[in-house]
Amino acid sequence: MERNASFGQSRRLPRWARQRSRDVNRVSHRQRPAPLLWQTVGASVRAMDATDAYTAGHSVRVGYVAGAIGSCLGLTPLEIRLLQLGGGLHDIGKLRVPAALIAKQGGLSLDEYRCVMEHTVLGERLLARIRGQYPTITAVVRWHHERIDGRGLPDGLAGAAIPLPARIVAVADAFDAMTSTRPYRGAVLSTDEAVAELERSVGTQFDGTCVRGLRVACRDGAVLETARVRAAQPNRLADYLSRLVLGGSIEPPVSLDTELG
Repeated sequence: MERNASFGQSRRLPRWARQRSRDVNRVSHRQRPAPLLWQTVGASVRAMDATDAYTAGHSVRVGYVAGAIGSCLGLTPLEIRLLQLGGGLHDIGKLRVPAALIAKQGGLSLDEYRCVMEHTVLGERLLARIRGQYPTITAVVRWHHERIDGRGLPDGLAGAAIPLPARIVAVADAFDAMTSTRPYRGAVLSTDEAVAELERSVGTQFDGTCVRGLRVACRDGAVLETARVRAAQPNRLADYLSRLVLGGSIEPPVSLDTELG
């Protein structure tokens, strides 16, 4: 399995990023979600629930779908739980982006696009207090818009230099973007259409293993559909994250009570 080699593998990175990727690779007991994490993010996620319901709901769905992909890739319960947390927090930096840009109808200018994409760096800054303790989560927040071909943001990482959790969340993020109604786009794709679109971008934008994991989740049905059904229910981002952080069980893809409760 790829995860054994690259849950946080680094390649051609500056020294600070190599160290952070090595930290991501060391998923250990010290990364178990704990109250310190909730103390850091609780106010921010409650603010997102109150001010940007779409992004909050999108973040819940991305967390669920990322967990479904991780399950199909054979990640451990701890890795899945951290992945779900990273997915839930991946857009937290949008709290620092002008709300008018987040909800803008139609396309963005180049300057507006750059401003919106700053949410990756802004989100990591919001989580600076927990960077050393939860490198998997902050890696997802900073690097979920990197591309396999190295043309992504904010650091232009390529291939396996992008930690696996960020590559998984990139796929889950795009999948939800294509299959849910966005403020600036009403049309949505079916599950099959969205997966086919992702497959066309394997090797350029997306990691092939992660897209195959999504395909398996879709084919299996139970894993992904349970994720989508649960995410479609009234479910504030604060509720979703607090259950993960404070030790409650969250499904799919696995019960986490025994190992992490």
